Amino acid sequence: MGHLNELKHKYAERGLVILGVARESKAAVEAFVEETKAEYPFLIEDGATRKAYGITSIPHAALIGPSGRVVWKGNPGSLQDSIIEEQLDKARLLPELPSALSSVGKDLAKQKYASARGKAEKACEHKDEDVQTAAKAVVEWIDWFSTSTMESAALDDEKGKAYDAWLAYELVADAYKGLDIAKDAEAKAKALEKDDEKGKAIDAGRKFAKLMEDIEGQSPKKALRKVEPYVKKYEGTPHGDRAKEMLAELEKAAD
Repeated sequence: MGHLNELKHKYAERGLVILGVARESKAAVEAFVEETKAEYPFLIEDGATRKAYGITSIPHAALIGPSGRVVWKGNPGSLQDSIIEEQLDKARLLPELPSALSSVGKDLAKQKYASARGKAEKACEHKDEDVQTAAKAVVEWIDWFSTSTMESAALDDEKGKAYDAWLAYELVADAYKGLDIAKDAEAKAKALEKDDEKGKAIDAGRKFAKLMEDIEGQSPKKALRKVEPYVKKYEGTPHGDRAKEMLAELEKAAD
């Protein structure tokens, strides 16, 4: 995993984020981090990532570009710097904000992008040129993020990922409230909800996280009693099918 540490050191400032994903226990992951000296965070989950990305061998990596799409996947040792650099050239990062834009920074941290944009737009007339430059960069980033998020949502919808599309539209509708793009996003989110099939997939996605919370730490037999009705109601949706696979594993463990 030293190669990934090297990539982190080389490209972190340009926006590269490395995240390890595992389905082992916390103790096992901590031991792995200690042994390999990994300098990046890990997510411990139920194996959904492996299924979603079609991973059939370990180790495996996926490079996600600024658009939110997978642009490369394979053995992490074979990931070339040129591929990473090509994507980083397309990325847009927020500038370091001067103290005069501290209020803008607070809004950005809270994903209040409409408010941040309004303040940054006014700051474009600031007497300090550095503040002007930073403010213009913030406005450009906010506009880029809304457009790219909407485009990503549309692609997710085309690929049958209604829940992911809905989440993206909801993000824009909330973060850009008061702007025209927020109204467009809200309308698209509602249209997805009204579609019988997509609405069911969205409902399944919203309730899946709650299901996982409810069964955390429970015995297989107890978890079965909560997973079974969820599968019965949402089978055929992406999250329902994930729960169905989980149900099969729980049934084996409960025997």
